Amino acid sequence: MAISEDLPGVEVEVTVGGKGLREHEDRDLEEEPRSTIRYIEAISGLTFAISTKLLPHFEFKGDCIMFSISVDGVWTASPVILRTHGKKDRSPVTEGKWIASDRIAKYRFATLETVSDGHMKPGEATSFKDLGSIVVKCTHGRVHGNTTFAGESANGKVGIVSEKALKGRTLSHQVDFTEAAPKTTQWTRTSPCPREPNPVASFVFCYRSIDALKSMLIIPRTPTPPLLEDRDITTLSQDELKELQKRAQEFREYKANLAKVKREKSDDNPRRRKKARPNAGDTQLELDDTDSFRRASTDTLPTTEREVIELD
Repeated sequence: MAISEDLPGVEVEVTVGGKGLREHEDRDLEEEPRSTIRYIEAISGLTFAISTKLLPHFEFKGDCIMFSISVDGVWTASPVILRTHGKKDRSPVTEGKWIASDRIAKYRFATLETVSDGHMKPGEATSFKDLGSIVVKCTHGRVHGNTTFAGESANGKVGIVSEKALKGRTLSHQVDFTEAAPKTTQWTRTSPCPREPNPVASFVFCYRSIDALKSMLIIPRTPTPPLLEDRDITTLSQDELKELQKRAQEFREYKANLAKVKREKSDDNPRRRKKARPNAGDTQLELDDTDSFRRASTDTLPTTEREVIELD
């Protein structure tokens, strides 16, 4: 749950199924004044809601605290918590965009479709500058009585977006809306308190896929698992043991084939024989017909070269 030092006692979070999504900080990012930025994981097809809550120690500067919620740069709702509200009414949950005073279309994450053809429509970059963000602005306000709904119709998907318009931002999702469903609420006319910052605090939730968050180093990358050969054999499953045995057998076969290739190359290329050229005066040993050795001087040796096999 995100909190702000500029607005103590206020908590804001994005929830799925009533549970807050895990929030991550970019510690290398310098936040703008009165702004709290968190990153959350988006999963296509999941509906979500935005929870705003006042803690007991919250101090009103006027009659109420006003929240203005926008997704992808488009206004969707403006919940108000009155000073006169009891504890039960100080934790409103906004489920989507109001279509009429009694109908709401729920928020839903959807995959962002992009095209990399290098073309960009006029004004496309400006239109999508807030894509991938959920912004909740908080302002101290005054109450001027009840009013009627003055909202807009729900927007659908933004369609296919040019990667050039994204200007290198790592975006993976957008927000679309479900079919509108009946829901009732009371509409209150308010205005900001004079001499108070407007907004006094902003909560920005940047939603991305898990892979995008890893690529941005917002969350650690999944470490490479150790090789089976390096793991403790007592921790291996049956399938992993079979795989390890298979690898060992393949390695033995590889070594056997390698040795066979070396032998074949050795047989095809025997060591060349060298010719010995005796010098004058040298004594040589000759093998005669009786299989006996006799000494022979180079003076009595034939002039033809004798073939001598060099032994290792």
